[in-house]
Amino acid sequence: MLSNEIVFNALADVREGRILLNRNQQADFIAAVEEVARVLLTAPQGTDAFEHGLWQRYERAPALAKLADAARPGQPSLVDELDAERVEDARVVRQLQARIHAGR
Repeated sequence: MLSNEIVFNALADVREGRILLNRNQQADFIAAVEEVARVLLTAPQGTDAFEHGLWQRYERAPALAKLADAARPGQPSLVDELDAERVEDARVVRQLQARIHAGR
């Protein structure tokens, strides 16, 4: 699970100069900032908890993970960690679907 603390610490490290980004890493960082802005600006506005949960899990979290990865080059990838979690989510959903269909 992606921690906000990881994101904020990574951003602070870049801001304070503890992590220096080369030109390519800076471009990746700016692209990640743009992605976070896009995701936040297109967030669900209603009160549908399901829609918000899907947005949180499949749009917001990956954008923040990409930002953290861009701000901490050479560290283990949070995007890869989220991808592994999503594979597990899909496995659990398939098991639930199989149980539902078996109970019919």
